[in-house]
Order: sequence, then structure tokens, then C-alpha cells
Amino acid sequence: MFARTDRLLLRPGWADDAEILASALARPATPFASTLAPARFHDRAHALLARPAKFDRPALLMMERTGTGSELVGTIALEDRQGRVTLDCWVRADRRNRGCATEAARAMIAIAAMLGLTQLDAAPDGEPAATALLRKLGFRFTGATAILHLEPDPHGGPVHLLAA
Repeated sequence: MFARTDRLLLRPGWADDAEILASALARPATPFASTLAPARFHDRAHALLARPAKFDRPALLMMERTGTGSELVGTIALEDRQGRVTLDCWVRADRRNRGCATEAARAMIAIAAMLGLTQLDAAPDGEPAATALLRKLGFRFTGATAILHLEPDPHGGPVHLLAA
């Protein structure tokens, strides 16, 4: 599954992406960067990319389109956690506060609606920016979890961003 926004291409990750993903994970501002040895970033990237793809639970790379190609800025996914579907988003620290997470999350919410999901959960883990993003997207907070109720759009809405 693919989605295109004004600046981003959301696409599945492939084995060839392991090096760029490992490099992004190894950046100093990544929360777990200081706890992993350099070889572990490569292992973690390969493990993330080797997960079986599920059509109804897309896990996509956020690629910012540039004049000459694209650059990995983060990841976004719909994941099953404890019987609920969770929106999971990570953006490189040097690409935060530029709207990439907002753009990608709006596209992923449209994908979720297209898939017939009626609710998404998210856990901002106490990060103020993540909490603000979820509020902007319409999530309602119930303790440590945020919930967004979806109504499938029979007219397509933002789903026109999708390409197979």
C-alpha cells in the first residue's frame, strides 16, 4: 500500500532500505540510540523491514520527496496491540516540527477509514508534541491512551491519496 501527500510518499519498506533506516535510527537524538551498539541498528532495521506485510495493518516508511529523489524522515503504522488498532508514528528528531507527522497521520487515518476501521488508539508516551499532534488530529484522551472514532467516508475523502 502506498499513499502520497503534498510532501511525502508513504510506502512499504524493503530489504534495500535497511541501511537508510539503520542510519536514521542511529542518529543521536533517537531515544534508544545511546543504548544500542552500532551493529544493533542494522539488526533492528532488518528486523523491522522483515516483518510480514499485512494489507489491513500497513507499516510504511515516510519518504520526503525532494527535487532529486526522496529522504527517509520516519515511519508510520497501524498495529494490533492488545486487541486494538494503534496508530504508531516515529519521525527523525531533525525532521520534527515540520508537519511530516501531521501529513503522514492524516493519510494513515484515511487509510484506516478505507479499511473499514471504526476506531484508532494512540499512546503519546507523555511527549507533549505527540499529545498536541493527536489532539490536532481529533483524538480524545482516556488516561494514557488517545482514541479516534472513524466514520468511513463513502465519497472517498482524503483516500484519493492512495495508489496501489
